[in-house]
Amino acid sequence: MSTPVMFNRRLRADELEEWLDFQENNTKGRHVNKNLATQFLNLPDSIAFVSSVEDDIVGGTSIYRDKTRLGMMLASVAVREIDRDKIAYHIIKTSLPFMKTVAIRDVDALVSDDIDVNRLDFPLSFELDSWTKDTLEKIGFHEISKLHHYSFDLEQEIEFKGASEGWDVIADREGAKQLIWDVAKELGLTTSLVWASLDFSSFRKTLRTVSVEGKVRLCISYDKIGKSIIIGLLVVDPNVPYGEIMHHISNILSESDVKTIHLPLIGQGQRMLMEEIAHNFGGTLKSRTMTLMRKHL
Repeated sequence: MSTPVMFNRRLRADELEEWLDFQENNTKGRHVNKNLATQFLNLPDSIAFVSSVEDDIVGGTSIYRDKTRLGMMLASVAVREIDRDKIAYHIIKTSLPFMKTVAIRDVDALVSDDIDVNRLDFPLSFELDSWTKDTLEKIGFHEISKLHHYSFDLEQEIEFKGASEGWDVIADREGAKQLIWDVAKELGLTTSLVWASLDFSSFRKTLRTVSVEGKVRLCISYDKIGKSIIIGLLVVDPNVPYGEIMHHISNILSESDVKTIHLPLIGQGQRMLMEEIAHNFGGTLKSRTMTLMRKHL
């Protein structure tokens, strides 16, 4: 009897529901927001791969091509637990470019540092299971830096305070790109995850910007999920006073019944801002680290 062969290919549109169910059942400590996941996987630069044996899905990945910094992000990985030691390496490796091209120079992956932790639903966070770290290292990924997921529970009711400068009527995506280019290194956010977050929020129209004299000084994206606000992207010009930042964030938090704030993509250079936000809104700041890994092609 011949040994079953594993096939790796791009996900078909009619397999999306099955693939999301598989990812839900084979990823530890997180769920899949099917509505948002479907939108993410339908982005022009998003690609999903599936691996199957005799028509049974055994694993797969999704990637996002970052046209801004000429990179790629490994957005999700799911492999049937019983088979991981044997096939995870092959499943991940075959979904990545074989060599450097003009459009793609490297691949980023964000890996959880905690084995047992409840994470935000995919794709509200692109944090991979901790078990993927060893496999990624074998493929050629190495640690670049630490990123952080911050959260706090609101301990007081937030009043609408207004803002010294209002939100732009239409979010200035190009201005947000320029702001990120200017400050990403200082904030510790030089990664394709940031650009994927910007693209995704712009596509869904959840991006908001604040401009002064034609220049974006603050960009933020957020989602209201239950009684939580997930601020998926927060980039601020370091010269903006904390008080002004708090005005804008208070406007967001006062819009609806909110109990918990999550900020899942925060760089080392944003620590003081996180402490100020939590202090300003009466919450106790919680933090956990994640490892940003990169493979140069």
